[in-house]
Amino acid sequence: MSEIDWELSKGILKKIRRALRTIERRFRRVHSADLFRTTRGRERMDSICMLFQASGEMFKQIKRW
Repeated sequence: MSEIDWELSKGILKKIRRALRTIERRFRRVHSADLFRTTRGRERMDSICMLFQASGEMFKQIKRW
């Protein structure tokens, strides 16, 4: 892996770590699945799912090298 790729990979990993911390923070206040029956709860779950999806896409970028 070239030096440029290494720096790019480190940047991607930092973004993934930030996304995972956000997911953890958003789940911290979830004490019951009943939360997801509300509109606000579904919106929270949607945002968490999008962060997981984005993280997966970022991992795929690293894997290509």
